[in-house]
Amino acid sequence: MMEIRVLTSEERRCLPSFISQEFSDLSEKMPKPEEEGEHVFSLGALLDGVIVGYLLVREGYEYYPEERYYMLDYIVVDSVYRNQGIAKKMLMKVEEIAKERGISSLRLTSRPSREIARKLYEGDGFTGRDTGLFYKRIGEDKE
Repeated sequence: MMEIRVLTSEERRCLPSFISQEFSDLSEKMPKPEEEGEHVFSLGALLDGVIVGYLLVREGYEYYPEERYYMLDYIVVDSVYRNQGIAKKMLMKVEEIAKERGISSLRLTSRPSREIARKLYEGDGFTGRDTGLFYKRIGEDKE
């Protein structure tokens, strides 16, 4: 059974190798355990207790216009489980958490070479910019 939820510190310390294979710089950019909490957390997709999807969420703040946002990093699904809607479910879960916490928007970056991922983001209501930044206002789903 698939479960999408915030990972515990212990689960985050034992992330599967498919994540570091996709993002070689992840280990050096991972938040320290004391940094984890409401403003920085890892979301996982677990299938029968095994992590098959991952994304890192960091809260940011912009002073003008004044808003809190979530920056999404390291969005990845194990290649064996891709094309099953897991990344979309993770994005839906982070949006649900964002709404509960009063977050105004979601942001992420994606390289042009990640065409499939970029189509997913656009299909989920994110607007891409030339800089590689994707932006989605909470509550403004694409029709």
